[in-house]
Amino acid sequence: MNCQIRIAEEFWKQGDVLFAYFFWQHWEGSKKNVPLLPVGGKQQNMVDTKLIEVLLVEDDPVDQMAFKRVVKEQGLPYQYTLTGSISQAHEVLNNKKFDIVICDLSLEDGTLFDILDKIVDKDIPIIVTTGNGDEETAVKAIKGGADDYIIKDVERNYLKILATTVNKALKNKKLVFEHRSAEKALQVSEELYRTLVETSPNGIGMTDLNGKIIISNQQMGQLLGYDHIGDLIGMLSIDFIAPHDQEAYQEMKPALLEGRNQQNEFVLIRKDGSHFLAELNVTLVRDEANLPRGFMMVIVDITDRFKDIFNTVATAMIVVEEDNTISQVNVEFERMSGYLKEDIEGKKRWTDFFLADNLDQMKQYHEIRKINEKAAPRNYESCFVGQDGKISNVLMTVSMTPQTRKSIVALLDITGRKQAEEELHASKERYRNLVENINDCLWETDQDLVITYVSPKIHELLGYRPEEIIKKNPYDLMNPQSLARLKNVWGSELGSSKNPILFEEKLTHKQGHSVIGKISVSRILNPEGIFAGYRGIFHNITEEVRLREERQRLQEQSARMSKLMSISAMSAGIVHEIGQPLNAIRVLVDGMLYWHKKGVQTEQDKIYINMERISKQVGRIDDIIRHMRSFASVGSPTELDLCNLNDTVNRVLDMLGSQLSAHGITITRRLKKDLKSIWGNSISLEEMLINLIVNAMNALDTCEIKEKKISLVTQMIDEWAVIELSDNASGIAENLHSMIFEPFYTSHQDSGGTGLGLPIVRSIVETHKGQITVFNNEDGGATFRIKIPINDQK
Repeated sequence: MNCQIRIAEEFWKQGDVLFAYFFWQHWEGSKKNVPLLPVGGKQQNMVDTKLIEVLLVEDDPVDQMAFKRVVKEQGLPYQYTLTGSISQAHEVLNNKKFDIVICDLSLEDGTLFDILDKIVDKDIPIIVTTGNGDEETAVKAIKGGADDYIIKDVERNYLKILATTVNKALKNKKLVFEHRSAEKALQVSEELYRTLVETSPNGIGMTDLNGKIIISNQQMGQLLGYDHIGDLIGMLSIDFIAPHDQEAYQEMKPALLEGRNQQNEFVLIRKDGSHFLAELNVTLVRDEANLPRGFMMVIVDITDRFKDIFNTVATAMIVVEEDNTISQVNVEFERMSGYLKEDIEGKKRWTDFFLADNLDQMKQYHEIRKINEKAAPRNYESCFVGQDGKISNVLMTVSMTPQTRKSIVALLDITGRKQAEEELHASKERYRNLVENINDCLWETDQDLVITYVSPKIHELLGYRPEEIIKKNPYDLMNPQSLARLKNVWGSELGSSKNPILFEEKLTHKQGHSVIGKISVSRILNPEGIFAGYRGIFHNITEEVRLREERQRLQEQSARMSKLMSISAMSAGIVHEIGQPLNAIRVLVDGMLYWHKKGVQTEQDKIYINMERISKQVGRIDDIIRHMRSFASVGSPTELDLCNLNDTVNRVLDMLGSQLSAHGITITRRLKKDLKSIWGNSISLEEMLINLIVNAMNALDTCEIKEKKISLVTQMIDEWAVIELSDNASGIAENLHSMIFEPFYTSHQDSGGTGLGLPIVRSIVETHKGQITVFNNEDGGATFRIKIPINDQK
């Protein structure tokens, strides 16, 4: 690498910074194992397509407007700056670089000659605009360094030729620049050739922007088969590229012009027509003005490297001669075929390794390839047969070696991939069958909620064919009420949720009626995790909803029946409760009638006292009737008040006492004296306790025991008010503890049980934010424990 440093130093001493930089960069790239990169692109002028920076010095506003209009109408690639005076032009030229200056000859604060030298020193082309009769002055300006002049006319038609004049001036300036560059390159070329020949083992050359060779070292001539490097100068670099590589060679040119070095491998053609494999490293060369000057190319012969790669690459490879005999194989082909190299090369044909069913087409491709390589597929699949008869799926890549009738064949074993593809295809087929045959409809939308897929089940569910739904919006299938609700869900929940959301909604059937569906929707993310749309499942639950509503109706009806049965159970107690005040009223009234018949005058005060006693008894009857009306009312009472479970127990037992006595049941109550009150509804709590007592009474009626007992206990546990109801019946089987609270489950069908008593009890307990548990007690019966919080706020 020291030789490249010496070259850079030599160019630096001679003042050629461009070439010094190139060789310094080459040395730096070599240290990092980053080679110079190859040239590319089509055979066309490599010019920069940036906008032309134009400075217009003109003090006539009309001429300025006319200039702007011409640029716009003709679509001129100008980036222009307008100044109205010589002083402004001075300032702008100090601060900005321009490609060309267009200046009026005379302005209010001076003339072109005041800034002409400055523009000429900056090497900027200048076009003079002048009025009629000023040709002499314009010629003087040209002698002073201006490039051209345009005579103004009243109609300002002179602007129509502006673009032509500007292009001409720029072209002339470019020619002058290229001429200077060529002279400078010529001055250093002799030393450059000498240094390249002495130092570089590789071919080094330089082309202009059109790909024409302008510099070459001796090694480049030798690689390309030229004894005299002078014979290379002026030739096009693309002429040394094999025809099949020329397109790829030209396609790299745009990247080079963007300043990106290129590297690639190409087959090069020597003077005698022979070929060799080379690595081309090409970089863009710029001049002192940072303008593209040409391309520096380094050619490395990698023929031996290809041989090493051929023998060591992990892909099986063979070389097939014109008569179909295999002349070369690599180690991987030996492994794949099961044969040794010496048993294949020169002895076997490529047709010996493939199934007979594949050979006709493969032979056809092979013959076509010999005539026109591009006319036959370069890649195709086939079935390879090894020595042991094992068949493998292979992907073949076939190329003809340039200027020969030999073929290079690469074989990649894709058996595993083929199996995976077949499994994937089978999986997709199973998925398709699943999607098309399940009772639910699957659908997908893009991010704009446009439906992109819907399964065939949509026809059965909503009456539409899939093609009628594609490209529609899900909102198109909904009634106004459902649409409003769904938009709210879509915006508030699904927009931010990573999990699927579930909701029930009505869709409109094609025939106009509503279909109720359970809809599951989730977001679709692409492999990069970016939101791509929505995926959902529509499950028709119209019949389920109908059955659910019917079941609800039946539950409400049965609840009424259950309440009536509770009232029936209380009837004996109610008769007793009402009978007592009625008897008291009868005694008072009969007493007063008796004395009246006897002719005994009753004192007026005593009559008022008796009437007051009668009124009190009537009030008692009224309280009992109102209580029964409240208890029998439909619906769950919601009004809360302070309640004491002890009072609830006493009221219920007063009502049911006669009924329980008639069934031979003894009641035991142990009530905590200082039991704290709870917030609740007294009617609901009574209904809860009546249902539990009736349930225990029914259980005891089925038992053949002499002493039937029900006990009621109240207590406080932490912040809970607790009531326990126990019986000594036959208890409840462990596996039924969770079932007894389910609606319509009953073990008393014969006695008319509805199966709603205990579900109602649980519902009331949960309404009071309480808990209910059941277990079998020591007496063999069941105990229900109810806990209700005493610190719950109203």
